[in-house]
Amino acid sequence: MEISNIKNNILTIKESGQYDLNFCSENDFEITILDNLNVDINLRNYSDKKIKINVGSFSVCNVKLIIENAEKTLDLHGFSQKSSKFNVYFADFSNGNSELKIESNLLGEESKSDIRYSSISNDLNLKKYQILINHLNSKTKSNFEWYGVATKTSEIVSNCISHIYEKCIKSEAHQISKIILFDEKSKAHADPVLKIDCDDVIASHGVAIGALNNDHIFYLKSRGLSDEEARKLIVLGYLLPIKDYFNEKDAERIAARINGDF
Repeated sequence: MEISNIKNNILTIKESGQYDLNFCSENDFEITILDNLNVDINLRNYSDKKIKINVGSFSVCNVKLIIENAEKTLDLHGFSQKSSKFNVYFADFSNGNSELKIESNLLGEESKSDIRYSSISNDLNLKKYQILINHLNSKTKSNFEWYGVATKTSEIVSNCISHIYEKCIKSEAHQISKIILFDEKSKAHADPVLKIDCDDVIASHGVAIGALNNDHIFYLKSRGLSDEEARKLIVLGYLLPIKDYFNEKDAERIAARINGDF
């Protein structure tokens, strides 16, 4: 379902389904998803906006966006009630700068959040991502994964803070970031932070930043691939899995764009 003209910049979703949101105004926006729903939200034309999404109890909200060929900024805030899920999946392959802030607030007991993205920075571009996940009740769970590739003289930066507040026992927070520096002058920075204010929780984080693994390239070349083919295959292995979270048409767009860049 495509929705492009929404009164007062407020939308209440009352039925499960897939929603394509095209924003016509420059104002901030608020979405409320009622209880016991399963909703996919595809964001279109969202640049320079603050978007707030309230997810009702026992509901699932999957926010999806693809960034192509334009500079984008987005400030996205999710608020999850009891046993609900607020998930964000995005692919950033634009040739311009990008700046995204995502905040997930796990308000209800047993609420969950999954945030995953793949990104490529090109030329002189700067890509900046700020992720904040607040565990505000017991038995909440979060997972953050980022796979990036920095090329030429570009820079790519991601900061993620997972904060488990006091008395939020039995909660889990996990982070992983993996970035390939494709060229000698490309740069990347990842800053994973775990803030734990109570006992009886599970938390982990990991970061890997570096050039393509020469041993992997050597192995692939020994199997008959050229150096260029080997490098491309490794990059595709990093970036392509994000397409599995999108519908068939958008997945094809993502695959075509990645293959076109390398």
